[in-house]
Amino acid sequence: MEAKTLAQEFFQLFCQGNLIGLEKLLCSDLKFKGPFLQVECRDDYLAALREGVIEPCSYKVMGEFQSGEEAGLFLRFEKGEASRPMAMYCRARGEQIAEIRLIFDPGKFS
Repeated sequence: MEAKTLAQEFFQLFCQGNLIGLEKLLCSDLKFKGPFLQVECRDDYLAALREGVIEPCSYKVMGEFQSGEEAGLFLRFEKGEASRPMAMYCRARGEQIAEIRLIFDPGKFS
């Protein structure tokens, strides 16, 4: 599966709250970095989501790119009344995601 497709699938599963799907999609040694969370493994990432970080949300892809095992999405992310532009960097390893970086202004989400 292409890195761009994996990145798109990540956001679909995240917005659905599908932790089982995310567990299968993410490498066990996932590196995740975002404004609210930085972790060095999949289990820590999923534990943080189980503790309440995940809430119903939606998104619209505004642009995307791929170069080998790396991909990026530029999107409009909506959660509750807040709507923000967001960028995501994703590095794939085989059929899973090994690294994710999210960049956005967390102001209205905090």
